[in-house]
Amino acid sequence: MKKFYLAIAAIAALLAGGCVETPPLSVITVTPSSVDIVAEGGEFEVTVQSDAKFVVSEKTSWIEQNKWSVSGDSSIYLYSVSETDSAEPREGIIRFTTTDGSTAEVHVTQAGADNNADWLDKVFAHRSLLMRFTATWCGYCPMMNEAAEKAMTANPGKIEYVALHDASSDLATPGVNELEKTFSIMGFPTGIVDTRAEVPNYNSTDVTASVFSALVKEMDGGTSPATGIKISSKLENGKVTADVTVCSKVKDSFLLTVLLLEDKIVAQQSGGGANYVHNSVARASFTSISGESVVVGNPAIKKTRSYTIDLPSSVVNKDNLRILAYVQRPNASVSLQKSVDGAEYNDFAGYHVDNAKSAAVGTGSPVEYVE
Repeated sequence: MKKFYLAIAAIAALLAGGCVETPPLSVITVTPSSVDIVAEGGEFEVTVQSDAKFVVSEKTSWIEQNKWSVSGDSSIYLYSVSETDSAEPREGIIRFTTTDGSTAEVHVTQAGADNNADWLDKVFAHRSLLMRFTATWCGYCPMMNEAAEKAMTANPGKIEYVALHDASSDLATPGVNELEKTFSIMGFPTGIVDTRAEVPNYNSTDVTASVFSALVKEMDGGTSPATGIKISSKLENGKVTADVTVCSKVKDSFLLTVLLLEDKIVAQQSGGGANYVHNSVARASFTSISGESVVVGNPAIKKTRSYTIDLPSSVVNKDNLRILAYVQRPNASVSLQKSVDGAEYNDFAGYHVDNAKSAAVGTGSPVEYVE
């Protein structure tokens, strides 16, 4: 009976206002609370502050967590979103939850890809890529340069040209050793056309030029290029920015290489004198010098890449800069002709140049088509 009266007394006390207080929930905040990502994908940081332990309780599958760190009383998460091939935008969420149930959310929206594929019923204009491996101390190198110029004159608008200087050269190309290894360069000069055929330095510049021209015509007369290239660029505050768009007619895994070139460099050249004019000298690479992957899963979707680098200190005159972009396609994707005498065909890294384009820094150059 005593217990009964005690229970009655407790109830009376509660009714009289003696309530038990519920502790407040912990506080958790995120910055930012919303993120917009372009179709090409990108990275973003999320800063989390909380007065209690928390976990990532929910995350959309196409949002990848790359890194986590602590700074003071904040937790910093680095996330990335991959490129989308869908024309429709997509929305995702990252939810953080404390041990007592408080939540904070980051809403992620990725724009849909541009599917205005006006190139599918057109034929892309084609340019071959002529690489010349060279050095300023090489007395025979001016001969191949002369041959390359003759080939370009004989094939107007059909050749993009780049001079890749060895690391021992006064005009050394950063990262050139990687390409020299890929193409098994044993001496200078050596010409490589469309990353699939090697041309030696013949005693006659006319002979070398004729082999260059024949290789260009062979590629130009074969299968139409699968890709077209658009370039725009600018130079501001000591930084060079290049935007390169690749349009494709097919599904395939391509490689895109983007280089910074400089023309009209007056410098010493063995076999050419103290005031030799060097053109198309590779000064820097925006991508890996061997190219970065561009996977086309939907031919109706264009692929745009944006790059920014510091203006190299080696540049002599910023008014003579160009952007060179070229797209390589797997050799296994297309049947290539191999009929030019005087050229040594090689599979090299398993890719060949599908198309190439250059444009002066500060200008734009659209995708070109056969009229």
